Amino acid sequence: MDDAAKYADLERLALSPQCGFASSYAGNRFTTEDEERKLALLVSVARKIWGSA
Repeated sequence: MDDAAKYADLERLALSPQCGFASSYAGNRFTTEDEERKLALLVSVARKIWGSA
């Protein structure tokens, strides 16, 4: 985010949970707990950058 913010305002940037999730079980095996941890990290990082909503 720091590098991206050199080129665009933080208000124009976003985080995406897409990378690391597969559209099928065979593509990328992950558990519900893995998904929950990843999404919790995404929320934590977003709150540090933009604050809580």
